[in-house]
Order: sequence, then structure tokens, then C-alpha cells
Amino acid sequence: MDDWQKDWWQQLEKTTVSIEKFFQDINEAVESFTEEVTDAFEELGEHLQDTLVTELDTFVDDFIDFVSETRVEFESSLWEDLENLVDDSDFVDVSLETPSEDNHAACLGCRHYHGQAYNGQILVCAMHPYGVEDNYCPDWEA
Repeated sequence: MDDWQKDWWQQLEKTTVSIEKFFQDINEAVESFTEEVTDAFEELGEHLQDTLVTELDTFVDDFIDFVSETRVEFESSLWEDLENLVDDSDFVDVSLETPSEDNHAACLGCRHYHGQAYNGQILVCAMHPYGVEDNYCPDWEA
């Protein structure tokens, strides 16, 4: 009778040892897998970093070359555009009108008086482009 109990305990011990070995093997496999995945990601990260730095350097160099090559053309074009902006062909006839008792009397001696006429249209000042209606200007300054 003792033999079956002894056999049963021995089988239970073998099963326990087998299960422990199984879990150790799984643990080692997981550790190995984790190390391999970590190494692979590190290698991938290094590769991406090297590639990214190389590509970025190439892009910057190409951009600098492009800017250097087209700088003269760009500056020339920019100056032409600026010259077109200040083209005063619309204001061919520019004349100065001084204020008098009959014409813009409120502007006599005012520091803001502009008094230039562009193609016959006078700009009295920035605050009152067409002048004031009466003989007193609220913005008059000596």
C-alpha cells in the first residue's frame, strides 16, 4: 500500500520539477526575446538617427546652396518690386499750395500742414485731408 503513495509522491515531485523547468524555460525565452527586441529597437533607433541626421544635413546644405545661387536673382527681383512700389507715375503733377486767408485759413502756421496737391487734389494734413470747414482747427499746433 505504501508503494502507490510513494509512487504518487514521486510522480508529483517529477511533475513539479517539470513545471518549474517549464516556467524557467519560458522565463529565459522571454528574457532572450526582450533582449533581442531591445537590441533591435536600439539598432533601429541608431539607424533612424543616422539617416535623419544625414538627410537633414543634406537638406540644409541643398537649401543653403539654393539660397546662395538664387540670392542675386532674388535681390534683383526684390529691388525691381520695390521700385515698382514707389513708382509715382500716378502722381505726375505734384505741387505745393500754401495756406492763405482765403484758402485753408485755419492752417496758417500749423506744423501739421502738408499742402501738396497730387494731380490737382490737395492733401491738407493727415488729420484733415480736405481741410476744416471753419477758421479754427482743433488739432492746430504752432
